Amino acid sequence: MWKFIFGKTFLEAVRAIDNKESARIWKSLLLLEHDPPPSGLNVEKLKTKMNLESCRVSKGYRVIFTRIKGKALIELLFVGNHDYAYKFANSYSEYGGKMPEMLYSMMPRHWPLRSHIMDSQPDSGYSGEEAMKIIDDYITKVNNS
Repeated sequence: MWKFIFGKTFLEAVRAIDNKESARIWKSLLLLEHDPPPSGLNVEKLKTKMNLESCRVSKGYRVIFTRIKGKALIELLFVGNHDYAYKFANSYSEYGGKMPEMLYSMMPRHWPLRSHIMDSQPDSGYSGEEAMKIIDDYITKVNNS
């Protein structure tokens, strides 16, 4: 079973997505953590310089991620509209995984994020269930404040 590392760009992107699509994202992540993932996710390796992959959330949305070799970890990099997701993947790969300002301009910045999620390191991945709990706890805190 795979565990997840939540990249800053993934968390910023997921915050801007409506609740209906957001529920599909988390459902897809629960499926993605299985090895091998179900064929309905349409997991595919992208033709980029870096080892990036995508999986389907819905007809119009994709998750961009990379697997960390030698560990059962997936780093989630981006989620969003099909076109933006692939544009992100190509640009991210071109810049060697560094985030130039032009990529940040695609990301919503209106919600602060917990540092322990943003700064998660490869040795501290989260399973899909753990990820959902962290995000749900955060949303509850924001709604109650």
